[in-house]
Amino acid sequence: MSRFARTLLTGITLFLISLPVYCNALEETTRDILAMGSAEISEGNVASAKKLALSRGLQKGVEGFLVNRLGGQGAVNNFERLILEVLPKAEELIENFTIISEYQSGKNLNLLVRLKIDETMMEERFRMAGLLVNEGAPLKVLFMVAEIREGTPSFWWEEPEASRIMGSTEIILQNVFREKGFEPINWLQNIPDADIPEEVRVLEPENASIAKLGRLYEADLVIHGKNRISSDSVGLAVSVIGADDGLFMGGGTYFVDIEEGITSQDQQMEILKKLAVSFADDVTPEILSKTAETQKKINSLTVSLEGLSSFKELLVFRDFLKNSVKGVASVKQKRVKRGSASLDVEFKGERDLFVSRVMNHEDLPLPLMEGKGDGEGILFLIENIR
Repeated sequence: MSRFARTLLTGITLFLISLPVYCNALEETTRDILAMGSAEISEGNVASAKKLALSRGLQKGVEGFLVNRLGGQGAVNNFERLILEVLPKAEELIENFTIISEYQSGKNLNLLVRLKIDETMMEERFRMAGLLVNEGAPLKVLFMVAEIREGTPSFWWEEPEASRIMGSTEIILQNVFREKGFEPINWLQNIPDADIPEEVRVLEPENASIAKLGRLYEADLVIHGKNRISSDSVGLAVSVIGADDGLFMGGGTYFVDIEEGITSQDQQMEILKKLAVSFADDVTPEILSKTAETQKKINSLTVSLEGLSSFKELLVFRDFLKNSVKGVASVKQKRVKRGSASLDVEFKGERDLFVSRVMNHEDLPLPLMEGKGDGEGILFLIENIR
């Protein structure tokens, strides 16, 4: 680790311990940061003192920006990863800097520095390190991980109505992913209103069924798999499924042979925790990359609605899109005529994702079916069940 990184590490530790005292050195406006650095002039060597004061000012600016960007809890949760994977090359995050003021008081030289952080590089470093940046609501994760002991599987989604205890595997996984900034869903407390389909109540459901269960629990992601513990090994086979589309987002199999003499449950759980951490470290960057790419891309969609019996139905559907469909940025009424209407929708994501979120929404206000629109247009038909 470079001297700059070691100094930066010390500074961040002090920053977290004494945040109110430290913050008087930092003022952030967009990407421009003001920070103060000072150093003692030794043996009349002003140039050396200026170099040290500059280094300290840049250090304060970078460390403050990193901690603020992650958020206080995010910095605490990801502190080790921040130290090992971000700080060693933290000086590369500085896009440019300027000394805007200099003041000498006795033997002390003080500098006021303006620096700019390369946020694109910083976000890429965060993604590579598996750091979840606190922007908006955390991703909600439903865990469906079966436990297999002596060849017999046990899994809560077989009879969720009767399940009263969460398995140790899911507790460990929930804790590990919570530390990374995700929001695990407690299926014991968050019971969906709708019935759980029979095709989900099997050990290994299809991805589409897993995603459907995830939507019932209002999850963004579902982590599905199984943990197998025997007398000589501990194994964890897990995958991440998108709740909106049922697409595979990452996963793998993690396996450790148990050494002779390791027989207690506590020792086995410690091994399992290490496997869970390895899994989380592997999949978090991929999850963040895919979700960030989807969230940043805003598409303009033309949505047509046919089969309207009243203007009130159009207003209900418009408000549903604006207030209940995740990713919708704006909805504008485009055209209305007898029995039909069209809307311009700005959506953070692809066309198929929008359709999936509408059609699979638990609070869909109208009985819809998807029709065949013109070109890339989207057509929803109101089923005549009256």
